[in-house]
Amino acid sequence: MFLILTVANLSACTKLSQTGETNQGTDNLTAGTVTIAYAEPITDYSPLNYLAINRKYLSNIYEPLVKFNRNFSTETALAVSWGRIDDLTWEFHLRKDVLFHDGTTFDSADAVYSLNLAASDKNSDLHGMLSGIESATAVGTDRIRIKTLIPDALLLNRLTYIYMIPDGYTDFNLPIGTGPYGAKDFKDNTLTLERFNPYWGPLPYFDTAKLIYIPSPEERISALISNQVQFLASVPPEEIETLKTAGMTVEVFPALEVSYLMLNQGGVLKDTSLRTAVWNAIGSDYAGEFGGGYLESTFQYAASGILGSSKSVKNNTGNLEAAQEHRSKYPGNVTLTLDVPEGLTELGNAIKDDLARINVVVQVNTISSEELAGKIENGTAADIYFFGWKYDLADLAEFFENVTHTKTEKFGLYNGFNYSNAEMDGKIENLSNVLLQTDRSVTLMGLSARFKEEKTVYPLFEAQNIYALSPDISWVLRLDGQIWAVDLMKNVLE
Repeated sequence: MFLILTVANLSACTKLSQTGETNQGTDNLTAGTVTIAYAEPITDYSPLNYLAINRKYLSNIYEPLVKFNRNFSTETALAVSWGRIDDLTWEFHLRKDVLFHDGTTFDSADAVYSLNLAASDKNSDLHGMLSGIESATAVGTDRIRIKTLIPDALLLNRLTYIYMIPDGYTDFNLPIGTGPYGAKDFKDNTLTLERFNPYWGPLPYFDTAKLIYIPSPEERISALISNQVQFLASVPPEEIETLKTAGMTVEVFPALEVSYLMLNQGGVLKDTSLRTAVWNAIGSDYAGEFGGGYLESTFQYAASGILGSSKSVKNNTGNLEAAQEHRSKYPGNVTLTLDVPEGLTELGNAIKDDLARINVVVQVNTISSEELAGKIENGTAADIYFFGWKYDLADLAEFFENVTHTKTEKFGLYNGFNYSNAEMDGKIENLSNVLLQTDRSVTLMGLSARFKEEKTVYPLFEAQNIYALSPDISWVLRLDGQIWAVDLMKNVLE
């Protein structure tokens, strides 16, 4: 998913029916309640919404046919098995005896309705996710078939984002899913969930889960330490030691968001020598200088843990001698424009200083994230620009297909740096035919190494998630960053 910066929504969704009171006392655990605090509020209860923070709340209520496990591999959810009938047709066998929160039974009609609504409803954010599907049809009550327009190796990954709802259901202000928790009420910035006892899978340890929005970092930290909440979904790096000293557990892991510098071939950087000079002159520890503890340096295109990533890739420290050598092959003065989003002016100035070492003048333009996104999409981006990508599908192919492929009707939607290579395009398009994960991983890493030789997209850093939880809580982190209340248990020490 294309992103520039992660910006918190400032308004809370308040349309859920309020049917009970909330309790934010310090006896949450003994009362059978666990409370998770977020830095952002829920803004939409619709299963068709794609905003990450909303899905963090709603993933406790709704379920897809297929889900990601903790290691970012697909596993069964409301579908118990699946297979390909031919290159374009998949058949899914649905889980039997699954109930929605309204007591109705889940079947193939619900699955087909959910898929079609997500693909075609005017308010759906999931059109792009399902654009490769030609049709979804029921085969009896417990099977469906999905036909794709072209072979799609990532179909299962895409389906993890499509929540199942009852056939004909549209009143999303009262969410009805099949998940381990059902929505009870929203009050005082708190979405209260109650354990759904007819749930098809293992029941949650806690009978009540409260997802609370606390905008103030200081108040979130205080609430955890005082046991008003047991889990923090967003921890400022400067508070890590404070929390550890207070006996809290702190987890730091990749957020699947990678940031890059795009070297635009639509201008002077089309010259290989100059582009290589710029590439080699970059090499400062920008993550360490400007990340505030939220960033980790990287020199690969893939986020850590997704298919196509490699633990053997070492970070780049630059090569000034090589930069100067290639700069000498492009005589004359050079002035480049650099677009960075608001909040990253210091990063832009650091890049400017690095390139000054090879006699390249950089004009740093700080613009809004919206303006930068617009320039990228309409082809008017600067010579160099900041770009971010979040790997929602857990596969490096989504970056290549959307960002580095030549811009066409189906590919290169976010190719704003005028890169085009027919050979690479062919390799990218062929990824849809590589189904085995072992083969796919090797192919993706090879494509990544080959693309790095082009010296057009420079990996900068990867964002980090920092979570904190009470020592009374047992939890195993997930690579997708989700916090499912069903995964939380009381930590009993013998």
